[in-house]
Amino acid sequence: MLDSLWQQIDKINSIPTTFVWGMKDIAFREQDLNFWLDNWKNSTVVKLPEVGHFPQEEAPEAIIIILKLANE
Repeated sequence: MLDSLWQQIDKINSIPTTFVWGMKDIAFREQDLNFWLDNWKNSTVVKLPEVGHFPQEEAPEAIIIILKLANE
């Protein structure tokens, strides 16, 4: 799956993207986030300091706000 993503990175970079990142995620660390941000040029990040791997479950109210703001 990631291989096909990287094959299309030039197209994808033109799409505004918001990453929602749980800073207590044990699967994906901050260095992983930095990699994505370095390679996904048209992106922003919302860091959730007390959230882990499943922000939609751990902080649903925050996700709703983030989605609304991203769609404005």
